[in-house]
Amino acid sequence: KARLDKLRQLSAVEQVTATVVMEHYTATLARLLLTDSLIKAKTTQESRNLWEWHALEELEHKSVAFDVLNAIGGNSSKNRKVALARVAKLITPIIFKYWIKILKRKDINFTLKQLKDGIYLGFGGINRVGILSKAFVDMLDVRAENFDPLNMQTEQLEAEFREKLFGQAGFLRDYLS
Repeated sequence: KARLDKLRQLSAVEQVTATVVMEHYTATLARLLLTDSLIKAKTTQESRNLWEWHALEELEHKSVAFDVLNAIGGNSSKNRKVALARVAKLITPIIFKYWIKILKRKDINFTLKQLKDGIYLGFGGINRVGILSKAFVDMLDVRAENFDPLNMQTEQLEAEFREKLFGQAGFLRDYLS
């Protein structure tokens, strides 16, 4: 909470720019969650349904903050670079804190192999970049002068997962009201 309070002290343009950066990170992470074969191999169908639904939602709304930033002014490469530094400083410790918190949960008895697999999936190892690390590297295009989140072409991926989750034989179709 104290870390987020620092963001609340920024100007409106700075806050929205930070939101653009965070939204782009989550959209990048969402794209990777939907396309990473190792994630699919190491997770249960039930947890994949939840993560895929959430990832789909992130992709469908990947440009909302960017649109707001354009509307209020202040969309510049310089502002996004400053916001990226602020967000990285803010979010990185939080990611590690919650990753460790999950791993320490007493109600889940992780085996050593599961712990190793979780760290490997998230942060990588000798022969693989982890999904959290890869998302951070991939989202650095937020610094570009011509950045636009819609440049991340995900329409086909979104349609595929909308059908998979909510289509005629969709895993989550029965949950629709």
